[in-house]
Amino acid sequence: KFQVNEDKTPRYYYYFDTLIIDKGFRNKNLSNIIMKKSIQIISDKAFGFLICKKNLIKFYKKYGWKQFNRNNLKITNKKTKFNFLVLPKKGKSLFKKKNKITLEV
Repeated sequence: KFQVNEDKTPRYYYYFDTLIIDKGFRNKNLSNIIMKKSIQIISDKAFGFLICKKNLIKFYKKYGWKQFNRNNLKITNKKTKFNFLVLPKKGKSLFKKKNKITLEV
């Protein structure tokens, strides 16, 4: 669940963790296929969140993920120094600079 600002209405999300393609299957466009299908599933039903290293931000942004300001984010049960990205639900725009997000991972 996550909350926006002081609104206690719980919103649900998908947590996208790790995409790893075995070396024997790389260069076969699998990551593109997996990402497009994942994005379709996630954004049709809920919001998506992911935490990644700096060198992967460009890859995820290519698929519509947006970087979210860490100063506006509080993760209640996990500590991380990595970057935080969000995939908006179709037709919804909760992730503005002024909004504070509390996320339960």
